[in-house]
Amino acid sequence: MTDRCTFADLPLEIVDLIFTHVRNESPQAVAIMQCSLVCHAWEALSLRHRFHKLRLGIHLPSDSFWSGGRTRYVDKFTKTDVFTRVHGLVRELLLQWGEAASDRSVGPDFPAVAALFPGLHSLALLGVFDNRQIVPPPAAPQATPLLLDTLILREDFRRYSKARHAMQTLCAVLAHFSSVRELHLLGLGTLSAGPSVRVDDYTLPSVDVLVLRGFSLAPPVAALLQKLSGSKGLRTLDLFAFSGKPLNAVLRIAGALQPQPAHICCSAALVEKCKPVSLLFGFLHLKRDLPPAEPSPDFSSLHNMTRLTLAVEIVGSSTPAAAAAWVIVSHEAWLRTRDALTSLPANCTLACVDLWLTLFGRDEPDSGRDALQMTLAEGHARGDTGMVEDVLLALVERRQLEHVRVSLWRAPPREYGVDAGYHLYAEDFPATLFPRLDALGVLRRYEPDYDHS
Repeated sequence: MTDRCTFADLPLEIVDLIFTHVRNESPQAVAIMQCSLVCHAWEALSLRHRFHKLRLGIHLPSDSFWSGGRTRYVDKFTKTDVFTRVHGLVRELLLQWGEAASDRSVGPDFPAVAALFPGLHSLALLGVFDNRQIVPPPAAPQATPLLLDTLILREDFRRYSKARHAMQTLCAVLAHFSSVRELHLLGLGTLSAGPSVRVDDYTLPSVDVLVLRGFSLAPPVAALLQKLSGSKGLRTLDLFAFSGKPLNAVLRIAGALQPQPAHICCSAALVEKCKPVSLLFGFLHLKRDLPPAEPSPDFSSLHNMTRLTLAVEIVGSSTPAAAAAWVIVSHEAWLRTRDALTSLPANCTLACVDLWLTLFGRDEPDSGRDALQMTLAEGHARGDTGMVEDVLLALVERRQLEHVRVSLWRAPPREYGVDAGYHLYAEDFPATLFPRLDALGVLRRYEPDYDHS
């Protein structure tokens, strides 16, 4: 009779690896909290997973928002016994604050709070960056900088969606984080800049990855992007949240950067054109008055781009009444993809084109693949994928493209990023959509890295 290995017999390194997967699969940390209650050994081992991500609030003078509740505040949390045990285990920190009621107030001391957590890799700042906040300049150059990998600046859209952010405050905050290599500017849709604001007056970090979602295209944005790209240039510019004329405006700015971004991520669909009015009882209804078509993505100014990621949003319907209307919208998505690829300049050589095929209107992790594959197969029978394949084959023949990767996703990129759990294992299904690319040997299987790099 062979000895059975129980869970208690597993090495702690294996248990720790399991906890890592549990933490990633349960963002709310409910499962990892339950694991910590099993025994003393698991309680100690799960500690770094329970506090891998931490959300804290900051009090501001004359703060009109924070009035208690379940929010943990920095000033109280740092005085607890738990802080002494876990402050070195925190890797991702989110700091949230309210809008100060006074006319002029000192902004949150982000560097001082971040310095309390020496193992910090990612910092998210969620609040209002208005011109009433006084952000002190960084300390002397000889001071030890904050060694962060990722910085996320987000507007608290649920409470301050109409707040006006100030370019000078934004630059003053960025000046404190010289080591940042990945920067997310999310939801800062109303960004003002006075005539005296000069981006060149600030020492900003040179980032590799820049993600813009719901970001204002105020006049200083070109100077801001150039300053952030530095002398080496951006490795990745994520523009998934833009479409139509705003997207092409950012692409023109990217084309003027020196050097140009190496990798562009964007959506080929015009999201506003296929917004559903309701999703009740499984029926998807189109707007009666569709807005006029806006231009497809235009890459004609991006001569030095080496990688392109395009999200193609396909619309499916389970009702015959709406199916005919959705066919038109899905066909337009493929037309926009074809036109976007056709706009590539003749001297642009791409190592890879990533096509993310997504199903618009589905955002539940447990649905999507069957509906998406059925809709894609119908589009392939109509010739939708064939016209895109023609353009890709022409790029390969002109030696402008090395290979193509096709992936399936349950939902398109949203306002605040791509959920890694939405990627669908497609097996050999992409080869049925693009058989000529597969026969030529340029179609590759996509393995997601989830970091847009």
